[in-house]
Amino acid sequence: MLNRYSQLAKRYAKSLLAVAVDRHNLDQVDAEIGTLRHILDICPEMQKALSNPVLPKTSRRALLQSLAKQAHLSESVASFLQAILKNNRTPYLTEIMGAFSALVKEHKGMVTAYVTSAVALDDKQVKQLEDQLSVNEGKKITLDVTIDPTILGGLIVSIGSKMWNDSIDEKINYLHRLSKQAIASL
Repeated sequence: MLNRYSQLAKRYAKSLLAVAVDRHNLDQVDAEIGTLRHILDICPEMQKALSNPVLPKTSRRALLQSLAKQAHLSESVASFLQAILKNNRTPYLTEIMGAFSALVKEHKGMVTAYVTSAVALDDKQVKQLEDQLSVNEGKKITLDVTIDPTILGGLIVSIGSKMWNDSIDEKINYLHRLSKQAIASL
């Protein structure tokens, strides 16, 4: 569901995808972007520093170079990060990386299903749901699962423009609407 990302993020992600495909190192770049995302997830202070316009660009460049060296990033990814810094797009880095990951999946014929569940799904449940959705859609489906206890139970699944809401919250709302219609028709 690439629509989740801004046009700016998609534009930068598309350029990185094009470079990776041209250089025949898409899997490597994808893995490095995954590593970078993980680093920024566990160290949000680094993302804040990279996005801080008060911090001199030279300091942010040094931080990016150090990050690239420590994470063993390829020239493709390191240059891409420097271009993002040069164009003052570091506040969008996380979003750009998310858009890139979605584009890579799309490029490989994979589709991401966004699933909201009231409770965490175990590995067996995730695998069963991926398999069932893959059969239904005729494509390889991977899941992006979000936990939201407010739906009370069940699942909400969206793939592209399709959405299935089988949550208990939705069922309660449906019954509420039916009862209001029944009362109004009396």
